[in-house]
This record gives sequence, structure tokens and C-alpha cells, in this order.
Amino acid sequence: MTKILFNKKETIELWESYSEQLRSILKKVKSVYKNDIITEIQSHILDGFNEIELKDETKRLKKAIENLGDPSDFLMPLIAEKYLTDASINYKPMFIIKGLFYYINSGFRQFMKGMIYVTGYTFVVGFALVAALKIFQPNRVGFFISKAGTINIGFVDDISKMDRELLGYWIIPLALIISIALYYALSKLLRLLKSKKN
Repeated sequence: MTKILFNKKETIELWESYSEQLRSILKKVKSVYKNDIITEIQSHILDGFNEIELKDETKRLKKAIENLGDPSDFLMPLIAEKYLTDASINYKPMFIIKGLFYYINSGFRQFMKGMIYVTGYTFVVGFALVAALKIFQPNRVGFFISKAGTINIGFVDDISKMDRELLGYWIIPLALIISIALYYALSKLLRLLKSKKN
């Protein structure tokens, strides 16, 4: 948290009020991220404050805050970036879920990025489930070709409509390999996108 000494009581109150607003919006965010984000935002405000050529410090601070915008608009992508950056380095699924949640809540463009990751990670979970379910439902889970010629991968409700199952128990290692490879590929893609942004 950035400590700053202002001369006027109104300026100090404005600073503290804005900082409290940030803390309130960030209350469910991991404390390490919360402190980083608040410090980063306060630093931007102070940079703007120092560049504004007004004599009254309260007006300067108010203008710097206005220039930055509404925190509820710009905080979601910042929070998402923190979680997804950590997830791309440490491969923590919970951080991926939290990061995606914040991405989806941060606007259309971020929503689209989030949907790409949600879709990708859904396939990760799906292939892992296919591998696990094959053990418990070997006749209903696999890589099937139906009598109509369509291909079905995963769980099949009506086995009588299937012509044959192609992989047998080989679906387990194959599904696990695909799941792990996709998980790492999505995490690496995320890291690559983050490095291009910086």
C-alpha cells in the first residue's frame, strides 16, 4: 500500500475513500494480489496527480482518479491477469478457474479470451473423465463408430446403436495424454500471450 502525505484534509479523505473502494472490490481476491493491485493503481494515480497542472491538490487528485476510470471497470482484467499468470507458471487449476471467472466478468474482448480457455479446459476435464470412466463403464465409454457411421468419443447411453468400439482400453492412456498435453498447451499459450502483452 502506497503511503502518501497530502496537505489538505479533503484530499486525505478522498485518497482514503478511493483506497477503501479498491479494497472493497478486491475483498475476495488473494491478499498478495490485492496488495499488488492496490499499489499498482495508487502508483498510477500518483503519477497522474503529479502530471496534472492544477494548484488545488484535492482537484488534482480527483482529476487523476477520474482519468483512471471506474475501478469496477478496470479491476476485473487486472485480477484475471494475476490469477492466470500464476496459473500458467504453477499449473494450479483453482487459479485458472478464478482467472477465467474474472476474465469473463471484464468485458466482451476478455469474455472471448475467457471462453477460449473455458472451452479448452472443458476438453481437458472431458478427456480426463473419459479415461477414468472407461475403468468403471468399459462397455459404454470409448471411441465408438455407430451403425450410421458417426464417431462418438466418450460416454454412450445406448450401446445398441454402436457398431464397434475402436480403441478398447487404449482410450485410457490416449485420453490422459491428450488431457495433459492440452492442459500444458493452454497454460503455455496463456504464458505466451502474457509475455507478448508485456
